[in-house]
Amino acid sequence: MSSSQIDILPYGNVILKIGSVAQFKDISIKPISIEEDSRCPSGVQCFWAGIVRVKIEITSETGTTVSIVSLGQAFTTEEKRILLTSVTPDKSSQTQISVGDYRLMFNVVPQTIPAVTNSSGKCYVGGCSAQLCTDQLDMVSSCEYTASYACYKTAVCERQVNNRCGWTQTPQLSSCLTNP
Repeated sequence: MSSSQIDILPYGNVILKIGSVAQFKDISIKPISIEEDSRCPSGVQCFWAGIVRVKIEITSETGTTVSIVSLGQAFTTEEKRILLTSVTPDKSSQTQISVGDYRLMFNVVPQTIPAVTNSSGKCYVGGCSAQLCTDQLDMVSSCEYTASYACYKTAVCERQVNNRCGWTQTPQLSSCLTNP
């Protein structure tokens, strides 16, 4: 298929199946696999709501990367914010969900590059599980834990080429995030 035949989507919400591709102006996303779906089935009383983690391939001007995103947690590239907002169908204790039945809603939007908000230019590690890298001291997050958070224990939080604080993407960090 030539590039003139590819539908370029406007930024915003898109619903994808595993293996399908959403092409935006300067980024594409492709869900590769469901890594985890531990949501509480309907009709069952659970102590934990569960989580959905999806392996996605992101292609942009800077190349192709594979990352794992969790339902409700934003993933950011240098210029885009990708959020897995919903996963259907709901789990049921009566039936197994086939991979082909999953529908994943992503919200893909450009993000503006903010000015440095602290005068020192320092970056700080924050969040309940020390998973955030930000230019604001004492940033907080909700206190859930995923295995990928352990990857940040040895990662470097520093100002990136886009002048924002972020985790420096080393081969070790990328590998750890892909296979936590």
